[in-house]
Amino acid sequence: MTQSPELAGGAGFTFEGAVAAVYLVALLQEGNAPGVENSTVCRVALQQRDAGEPLDDVIVDFAGANAGLARLGLQVKRQLTISSSDSNTDFREVIRDCWLTLNKPDFHKGVDRFGAATGEVSPQKARDLRSICELARASATPEEFRSRFIGSGSASLALRAIYSDVTALIEAANGSPCTAEEEHEFFAHFVLVEFDFMHAGGTTAPTQLNLLRGCLNARHHSEAPAAWSEIMRLARDGAGKAAIFTRPQLVREVGKVVRLSAGASLKPDVEAVERLTRQWLEDIEDDVGGTRIKRLKATNTLTVVRSSHRIVQLTGLPGSGKSALLRATIQTELAAGPVLLIKSGRIDGTGWASFATANGLSSAPIMSLLVEIGAMGSPTLFIDGIDRIEKKHQPVITDLMTEILTRPELDNWRIVMSLRDTGVETLRNWLGKLLAHSGVGTVEVAPLNEEEAAELATGKPHLYPLLFGPREVKEIVRRPFFAKILDQNFSANADDEAFLPQSEVDLIRNWWDRGGYNAQGQDAIDRQMAIVEMGRLRAQHLEQEISLIDLTPSTARQVAQFVEDGILQHVNRGHTIRFAHDIFFEWAFFNVLVSRRQAWLDEIKACGEPPAVARVVELLSQATLNDGAAWVFTLKRIDQFNVRSQWVRAWLLAPLSASNFAQFGPTFASAVDADGYKFLKKALVWFQAERTTPNPNVLSSDQWEPAERLRVADLLGWPSDVAAWRRFIEFLLEKISALPVWLIPDVVAIFEVWQNAFRTIDNPVSNRLLEQASQWLLSMEQQGSDDDAEASSCWQGLDRHFDDLRKTLARLVIHSARTRPDLVEAYLRVLLAAEPMRGGKFKEIAGYGPILAATHPGLLVDLSLRHFIDELPEDKIARERAERSWFGQSFGHHDWQTLSIERDSSNYFPASPLREPFHALFEHAPDQALRLLKALSNHAITAWRQLHKLSYEKGGTPLPLTLEFPWGTQEFWGREHEYYWARGMWAPKPLSCAYLALENWAFKELASGRSTDELIRLIVANHQCVAALCAAAAIAMAAETISETVFPLVTSQRLLMLDRWRSQQDFGNKQAALIGFHRQGDLPHARAVKAISERPVRQLELSRLLATFFLMGGQQFQVRAKAAVLAFKSNPSYPTEEARDNPDVNYSLATAADQYAELVNIENYKSVRLKEEPDQLAIVHVSPTAASPEQQVKAQAAGRWLKQSDLWLWAVKFFDDGVLGESFNPRTALEFAKDLSLIHISEPTRPY
Repeated sequence: MTQSPELAGGAGFTFEGAVAAVYLVALLQEGNAPGVENSTVCRVALQQRDAGEPLDDVIVDFAGANAGLARLGLQVKRQLTISSSDSNTDFREVIRDCWLTLNKPDFHKGVDRFGAATGEVSPQKARDLRSICELARASATPEEFRSRFIGSGSASLALRAIYSDVTALIEAANGSPCTAEEEHEFFAHFVLVEFDFMHAGGTTAPTQLNLLRGCLNARHHSEAPAAWSEIMRLARDGAGKAAIFTRPQLVREVGKVVRLSAGASLKPDVEAVERLTRQWLEDIEDDVGGTRIKRLKATNTLTVVRSSHRIVQLTGLPGSGKSALLRATIQTELAAGPVLLIKSGRIDGTGWASFATANGLSSAPIMSLLVEIGAMGSPTLFIDGIDRIEKKHQPVITDLMTEILTRPELDNWRIVMSLRDTGVETLRNWLGKLLAHSGVGTVEVAPLNEEEAAELATGKPHLYPLLFGPREVKEIVRRPFFAKILDQNFSANADDEAFLPQSEVDLIRNWWDRGGYNAQGQDAIDRQMAIVEMGRLRAQHLEQEISLIDLTPSTARQVAQFVEDGILQHVNRGHTIRFAHDIFFEWAFFNVLVSRRQAWLDEIKACGEPPAVARVVELLSQATLNDGAAWVFTLKRIDQFNVRSQWVRAWLLAPLSASNFAQFGPTFASAVDADGYKFLKKALVWFQAERTTPNPNVLSSDQWEPAERLRVADLLGWPSDVAAWRRFIEFLLEKISALPVWLIPDVVAIFEVWQNAFRTIDNPVSNRLLEQASQWLLSMEQQGSDDDAEASSCWQGLDRHFDDLRKTLARLVIHSARTRPDLVEAYLRVLLAAEPMRGGKFKEIAGYGPILAATHPGLLVDLSLRHFIDELPEDKIARERAERSWFGQSFGHHDWQTLSIERDSSNYFPASPLREPFHALFEHAPDQALRLLKALSNHAITAWRQLHKLSYEKGGTPLPLTLEFPWGTQEFWGREHEYYWARGMWAPKPLSCAYLALENWAFKELASGRSTDELIRLIVANHQCVAALCAAAAIAMAAETISETVFPLVTSQRLLMLDRWRSQQDFGNKQAALIGFHRQGDLPHARAVKAISERPVRQLELSRLLATFFLMGGQQFQVRAKAAVLAFKSNPSYPTEEARDNPDVNYSLATAADQYAELVNIENYKSVRLKEEPDQLAIVHVSPTAASPEQQVKAQAAGRWLKQSDLWLWAVKFFDDGVLGESFNPRTALEFAKDLSLIHISEPTRPY
């Protein structure tokens, strides 16, 4: 029989928890434990009876020296008596369960053990039982063992007695006598383990504390009691959950409380990881000539982003200090324990296994090693230069990241990786799925800010003129790596003081002239030749370090000096070296290409055309700009060659990355304008593709599913190098008037990326591009739609792209509503002045509701009214008469459905409170939302009144419902269907959505504490439709408000009868509002409608509030309410003029008047004691006429109709959810359906 783990391992079993804790300590320690000799604990499971373990309290797996596994099953008893007495149930259960364990199919005889763990047992009997077990294990055969206990056998009388007791219990468990072999096997595998927790001075707990001290970090030995308490807690809680502990799981949990030391099996690996991390950190230089700059802003941002994201990317331009920030972070965390760093250029192997072997690590699973590191030190994987890791080494990273992001034991781990601003695309190509697994936080490491530049200038005064020079100079010098180069090469003479580098190329030339440091003459030339040689070797084998044996003697002799100068670093001293920074390699290879002159492309081909040298080609392009003709000639030449497009792309886009681009603007312009703007078209497309980074806000958001996150982040990408984007956009704006119209969509695509990042930030670039976009947009709107775009000389050539461009420009302008409201207003006013918008165009504007409702709500409402309002029936007749096109035709069913409101069904059906612009207007500008709702509702009810005069379906002459409110007398028009507009039903489709949005807003306001009276006044004032009264009644009923504002609602017979009909509809049509929600994206709408339908107020009726007024309104309202209700019969409220003479209507009104009169008769109320709370009384209304035959018939009919509705809902739920509700089963549903075929049940009719 199975049993609940909670029952078997409850909080009262503290001794059992302590026993389990002993084995958990052994698991943590990777040590031995009682029960199985010469083996270490590798797994502990608790309360495993449901998993097929008869001995279910503690199950321990041991690993032996021969790699075999042994299992120990223990039943834990605080006290144990060794006897076969019938009353000794504990021992009987132990023997029974041991016997069952021995006979399990997976029990390994000769290896596994079973038995009991106890705290109190007769010492002598315990020794005797253990002696018998030792005799069994020492006996070669079953016969030899049994002979010790019979006849003249050697066993003492005490041993024979225990032997007899145990064998008797074995036989009882077996159900028949046991063979000698079965007895022998049983005793040979049985263990009795004693723990001394029960007495003061016991040794078990102190022993465990001593063992735990060995598991803790040396500085944390005093926390052993805390570790023991945590392990005891884990044991107690684990018993209630049938927990299974492996060492990584245990380390993960205990590591949350105390700082652990490495387990014996993983200690060499952890030490190796820490050694590699410290060694590789030394590769990262973090000073400028001895001056270290505190990057406080970036450091604080990294701390914040790490706390909320599992993956964090450090991005920035080359030389901006990403690696230095990484180093500072790691050094801080190394003070507390080991840290795992993987560094590009230092990776061996094609996966974790080969990487581990190459770096002296064992074959331990990644998960086990990372858990160990996380418990001892930092649970963070740091990766420096992840975008520069060679393809064959990338599996090392994917192995690590896959473990971290998918293993529950590693859910506390983070990943922090540095990469250049242009490296994101390459990264996504091989890590896309992993990056999409969880949100990615972004920390941009920008050039030094003002404070950081001042700090550097304090330490390096000679750099001050450069750090605070012209913008072009600051862009270069404020990158820490470039500042370091300048500091190394700078000497205080007149020539150097005149050196103001305005681009990275200027820096390279200065660095090159000095032989990479500060050399002169032949020494500089020798160093230059060595730099070129090493640059070429590195480019030819990017995945390898430079081998000293491959260097010429003259270059090899200079290695030591290059190392001292910080240009090279030893990898394997005396064998291999590497450039100290990737930029040094790029500068070296740059000079290789310069030395090859026009044959530079051949050099790249000889290296295998690695993408990693694309930036070197960009630098070469920038260097060639000084000779404009040569730059243009090279561009055209490589474009004609059969080479990869990446080299054309690198050459063409390179000038835009130069801080001194303005100097070479004419050269760039002459090239991109030539051949019909061929290269400008390429530049526009390539620049956006290469210099755009996924939107960091989207990457870090959990708003999208992982599969969608990267797609949306790309769609809303940001500029990766803001300075380069600024330069390109300014270049485009300068020549915008000369560009052909067919290029404008590509230009606008560039504008969009900039605005994705800066739409809410006022800046000169945005202002200029938005003004241009606005000019284009207004021109397109004034030229007309795409139908006549071909006829427009201005926009000819766009063809079918005309409307796409117009939509994009509209999006660009409207998204700038907060920073440039003037441009948005100008656009909206042009739309207002134009012909009414078609449905599709208005859908665009409505889609921007969340923006426009916050910035231009009045214009949004004006546009909405312009779109929704159609001419009234009387106006239509007058117009057609004036046009002599009216022939006396009547209005039909369609007119009753639309009521002079634009149908727009595709956008507003099914009705939902989330449809725009209503949802956003109520969210941001409720006063304007109410203006829109009232205008639409009043217009529709006016059309309704006119149709009653003009349509053949007129249905009588409507009469108004007049109510006296504190603010004045109002007339309302409409009957039951119009009253139900407030529920989003039977109204013109847009109006239905508006009313649902109104209800959501009103209840939200009510919940926030807003006055019921104020809300009712806001909704009802200046409203002419009874639907407003339905909305007001809902608020009044929900708040149970007794006030002068609510009084007219509860004392109007017509309104009370309308609300009774409404309550019947609400009760019977709960699912009707959900019909039609089946399209992609409908789920939020369906949920919102369902939430409205399930509001408790749906089950209420306004007459209930009338009773509240009468009983609890005091003298002020009780007398007035009674008088008003008693006047119903003498002064009936007719819905139409014709109803006055209708006997049925008069009968219904009189009957209803009598029923409402019962509510204001105190004799119809009585008190009853509540069953649930006998000390509480409730006041209930008892209707005297409810039991009349007529009312009984009506009640039965209503009941059948409600049951019919319930059957429909039951069927809908089954088809929607596949679940059979409780109201019917298939048999009862079929029987009721058959009855329905015999009895006609109609919907409840109108009250009159």
